[in-house]
Parts: sequence; C-alpha cells; structure tokens
Amino acid sequence: MHAMGSPPPAARVLDLAHGAAHTHVLGALARLRIADHVAGQPRSLADLASATGAVPDRLDRLLRAATVLGLVQRTAAGMITMTEVGACLRDGPGSLRDFALMISGPGQLRPMERLSEAVCGESAAEAALGQPIWDYYRGHPDEGAAFAGAMSGVSSMIAGQVAAVADVAGTRYIVDVGGGHGTLLRALLATAPQAQGEVLDLPEVVATAPPAERIQFTSGDFFTSVPAGGDVYLLQHVLHDWDDSEAERILTVCRQAATPASRLLIVETVLAEAPGPVMPELLDVHMMVMSGGKERGRAQYGQLLDAAGWHLAGVTVLPSGQSLLNASAR
Repeated sequence: MHAMGSPPPAARVLDLAHGAAHTHVLGALARLRIADHVAGQPRSLADLASATGAVPDRLDRLLRAATVLGLVQRTAAGMITMTEVGACLRDGPGSLRDFALMISGPGQLRPMERLSEAVCGESAAEAALGQPIWDYYRGHPDEGAAFAGAMSGVSSMIAGQVAAVADVAGTRYIVDVGGGHGTLLRALLATAPQAQGEVLDLPEVVATAPPAERIQFTSGDFFTSVPAGGDVYLLQHVLHDWDDSEAERILTVCRQAATPASRLLIVETVLAEAPGPVMPELLDVHMMVMSGGKERGRAQYGQLLDAAGWHLAGVTVLPSGQSLLNASAR
C-alpha cells in the first residue's frame, strides 16, 4: 500500500519513464537560446517565436513543459522569463548551456539506449556509435565542442570551492592533467601568486583553449607521460572515465612524473558505502555506458592510489557534493 496523499506506484513509474523528455526539453531550450533571448527583460511568446524561428503554438507547448520543470516562468501578463535554474542556460562564465547540448545530443543518448547491454558486459558506446566516445567526438566537432564546454561549465561551478580548500598558496608549479581549458587551474593560480601552471590535454582540446596568464597548454596523452616536477598534480573528473586498470595507469604515470614532495588533488564524486543521493548513483551508471568508467568510494580510491605509489591523505566533501581527494607521493 502507498501512503495516503502520495502518488500511486504506477504514477511514479510513469513519471520516471518520461525522464528522457526532461533531457530533451532542456536541450531544446539550449538550442533555441531561450535563456539568452529573455536575458535582461521578459519577452512575449510572439517575440520569442520570431527570434527563434519557432512555430508560436509549438513554442508555447515547449515553454509550458519547461515551466512545469521549473526552468521558465510567466508574468501575470503572459510575458516569459527564466527562473534562477533556467538562467543557468545563458551563455557566459559558468553557463551550463553546453552541458544541456551535450547531454541531449546523439553521442550521449544513443549509448544510454543500450544500458541493459552494458550491464551484461557490452561496450555500449562503441556498439551504439561504432567507435569509442572520444573518437566519436573527434568526428563530430560540434558535439565535441559542446562536451568541452560542458566540462568547463561544471568546472566553473566548483572551481572556487576547490580553490578554497586546496591550500596551494606556497606552490610554484601546478600540472592540470586532462584539464581541458584550465578552468580549475585558473582558480587555483589565483590563490598561488608565485605559481606557474600547465594543462595537459588532447590536441583538439588545447587548440581551442583561451590563453591565460601563467598557464602553458600542452598536448599529449596522460596514459604515456605528463609534465614532470609538479608541486601539485590535478585530476578533475578524469579517473571516473576509466576502468580500474586504466585509472591506475593514469595515477602511475602521474607518480612517475612527480617528485617525492609532490601532492595529487583529485576532484570526483565519491560514492557513499550505501546508495545515497540519486545523482552519484545515476552518474555511475552513465559512466558505465559511456566509457566503461565508474564512480568509486573512498576505499576504492585508496586502493587505486596505493597501487600507483600514492597515499590518500584525506577527503573533503565540497558544497556541490563533489569531493576533493588529497594524496601525497610515497
């Protein structure tokens, strides 16, 4: 029996079954740039339809759905604007528009259709896309750019939180491994005025990185080598893309480049011992499908680090729910 006043179980199943529609509403708002069109002042439906090339009645139906999802709101006069949540889709620093484009694009959606096959051991992304996701993005530069922008947007959201607790003020050289456009590194360098930074990532990623004072962008492969002699090495949302053997290899390559005094800072979701908030558990399933990667608990990270020559010194939970793992060379 279900509690009085709560939806019946079948209604809950139907609500969950329409979760993909939430993703597509978000993606449509991002593609039509609705948040940018209403930035600064509310717009009428007719104005928005003209600006986006949409059919007014159909745009109205999209916006009604977005209103129910808490992304859009209307004034008493029927003018349209965004909620605080929907405003996250506006272009600019910290925007999650690229994330919405990425997560609603074929490169992410088609592999998720093969979740049951992934659970049974199939490489879902390769089966769905005909190639690993990273190769797919190279061949689909628009989606690849959305992915890079999405990672920068997520980094912007938490970079200040990491910088506040990372304690890198006295360092001289920080290496951001797989650091994309260096969003996190920029935040750390703001707290370390004497430090220089270096980002290592794929050629197509560093080629589009905006220049930054005190940061050198280097193309390379973190499975092979990373810049040597760093006081601090950063790995943000890198290890969860890979299975345990590949993650251990990345950590080992970092250790080989490190000095005995080097530190390693890892930003990842750390799973609780029992299933906790929904997002970490769903992200774990997503990584299984997309790359064969995984989210891990504290003990699993400790084992990986130990095998690669590092010691896990502590874990700090950030306000975002992400965690900062602090490791030392041993």
